[in-house]
Amino acid sequence: MNDRLAKQHRGSVTKGLLAGFIATLVLSMMMIIKSMLELMPQMDVIAMLSGMLGVSTVTAWIVHFLIGTVGYGAAIMLASRMLAKPAVVLGLILGVIGWLIMMM
Repeated sequence: MNDRLAKQHRGSVTKGLLAGFIATLVLSMMMIIKSMLELMPQMDVIAMLSGMLGVSTVTAWIVHFLIGTVGYGAAIMLASRMLAKPAVVLGLILGVIGWLIMMM
């Protein structure tokens, strides 16, 4: 792999991880607001992660951010390579897919 392609690859990985982290921050803020408003208390992602993994709430938040940053970051990076769409469109597509998965 030549130097230009290596830099381009590192840049797309960094951008993907950053996009995944920012998306996770936004989702986390929405989850906190939902909790403060006491909307759908039965759908508490952090409590579900904590219970499924048998870990503390703090660890569940860390896992949540790892899944969002690495998982969605990789998905964003791969989708941007496969689909010639603007970043906003890719984000919306992945957001809807993530929402559909969560509803199952």
